[in-house]
Amino acid sequence: GARVGPYQVLRAVVNEKGVAGLWRGSAMSMTRSAVLTASQCATYDEVKHRVRRWTGLSDGVATHFLASMLAGLVTTTATNPVDMIKTQLYMDA
Repeated sequence: GARVGPYQVLRAVVNEKGVAGLWRGSAMSMTRSAVLTASQCATYDEVKHRVRRWTGLSDGVATHFLASMLAGLVTTTATNPVDMIKTQLYMDA
């Protein structure tokens, strides 16, 4: 079949659902973004301080790498339920 590009999709959504259709599903995306940002901000500095205290590492690349990895784990765990709900809503739409 013919390839469909972003402009064709844009035109089809606007024709079918109106301009407001371009923002359909954005509430769940914003919820996910809020959970992700909040969990990341809440954990990174705390994890970094604990990594430094537990390991004796200086505030260098290794410390930031470990803190980022652990904060990413927390962030992924926190956002997964929202991702599951968002995906289900998109599939049901």
